[in-house]
Amino acid sequence: MALEIIWEPYGVYRRFYGAVTRHDLVRSVAEVHTSPQFDTLYYSINDLSSVTEIAINASAVEGVATQALGAALSNNRLIMVFVAHSEKLLSLAKIFSNPMYQSFPAQYFSTLEEARAFVSTRLPKT
Repeated sequence: MALEIIWEPYGVYRRFYGAVTRHDLVRSVAEVHTSPQFDTLYYSINDLSSVTEIAINASAVEGVATQALGAALSNNRLIMVFVAHSEKLLSLAKIFSNPMYQSFPAQYFSTLEEARAFVSTRLPKT
């Protein structure tokens, strides 16, 4: 598995690394969307910056994005955040912004620091 899922107080951090397969993508979505914590999430950071090989095509991402449409009904405050360096990874991630599949608002960054700074502005005031 080329995936690490870390639950954080207000969100989830998914770090994909090495050679990522369709199975890794499907597993990450299933694990997060079926968790009891899902309904309380404010963000999902999807860090693709350590991916060295991607064995996923646009069709596979579209399928996962379609599944996320149902999950959006139980959590309408979640925002998807992607960190990617390569154009190929960025183009696959941007499928989530296609109006046909857009279940959650999505933002794209080139560094994890930028992504975390953005996420910090979306958290509830305590």
